Amino acid sequence: MAVRSPYLRLVREVRATFVGGPPSEEDHNILNWYASTALFGIVDGSMWVFLPVFLARLGASPSVLGLYNSLPALMVIAFSIPTGVLVDRATDQMAAWKRIAFGMRMFYPLVILAPFFVPRASLPMAIVVLWALRVIPDAAGTSLWTAIAGRAVSPRRRAHVNGTRWALLSLVSASCQALAGRWLDVGPFPMAYQAMFTVAFAATMAEWWFFGRLRVPLLPARDDPPAALGERVRAYLRPLAEHRPFVRFAAGTFAYRVAVNMPAALFTLLWVRELGASNGLIGLRGMVGYVGLMVGYLFWGRNANRLGHRRVLTAGALGIAAYAMVSAALPSAVWLLPVAVLWGVSAPGIDVGLFDLLLHACPPGKEARFVSVNQFAANLAVFVGPLLGVALASVTS
Repeated sequence: MAVRSPYLRLVREVRATFVGGPPSEEDHNILNWYASTALFGIVDGSMWVFLPVFLARLGASPSVLGLYNSLPALMVIAFSIPTGVLVDRATDQMAAWKRIAFGMRMFYPLVILAPFFVPRASLPMAIVVLWALRVIPDAAGTSLWTAIAGRAVSPRRRAHVNGTRWALLSLVSASCQALAGRWLDVGPFPMAYQAMFTVAFAATMAEWWFFGRLRVPLLPARDDPPAALGERVRAYLRPLAEHRPFVRFAAGTFAYRVAVNMPAALFTLLWVRELGASNGLIGLRGMVGYVGLMVGYLFWGRNANRLGHRRVLTAGALGIAAYAMVSAALPSAVWLLPVAVLWGVSAPGIDVGLFDLLLHACPPGKEARFVSVNQFAANLAVFVGPLLGVALASVTS
């Protein structure tokens, strides 16, 4: 019953969203957002979790695994502002997102087919490069996605919906990680990974379709005169420095993001090479952690408005710091399971807190612009953090 209760609570949360009469347009958006999130749980619980494990099994060096975490961030740093300038004038944000997100998803088949065409010695680096190139269209797509999501659900319901949505993501991802880990233990290498990644590709295309069903009004057309790219970039950035709430948000979260990403490339090496964890145990660790995530998202999502988003964010950050310190002292692989619970209940506080604080820091109608700059700052931290972590590990090991 203790294991079932979070699942039953999630069902009650989803049902409670739509109680009270015929579904409104906002209810339509929430339902399709839930469906999209559940499908992304399949992607997250398979390809996103096990792609770095696949690289480690292929013999990827710590430097290559560091690039796996850092190179996509570098791509966002390079392209978030230019792509943000290009999509900032879009009046139909959903149509623009559909085109960009479809193109981004075409990199999945390239990764799936790479083992057939790339020599084994070069395969880890080739996959890292392909996965990083995927981020170029995703830099623009994420800005639009966040702007659409912010307009599709009212601020009054957003924290509750996000908590339930992320809990649903955790439930699906946890189930998929356990199944995927078992499949990878018994399936042939590397075909088992390629088959699992193919399922993830089908799921992400279905996810794209459901999110594309959200209904948001068109933005008013702008009459800005034509200008050179440099002037457009300056005009694009000028309001950001003048909007103090956003400046405070970006500066306040940068140091945290550097610190939390320092061990990102090292966790996989810790699990596989130091603790000798099997694919099955890694999958079970993911399932346990994601059950914790589900409980955490339901709790923080329900209580964020009462506690305040800053307190929620602080509690989550302290929990993640404790998770990193405890992980470094684990004596054997079996301890990955209880430590995953600490990660699971802490990370949702960060997601719930940051998402709403970001949208509160953006002026209405300009969310895509401000989110693209937030992406730049966040991914600068994501790029620097793993490299600092690998360098520190090399010096101290």
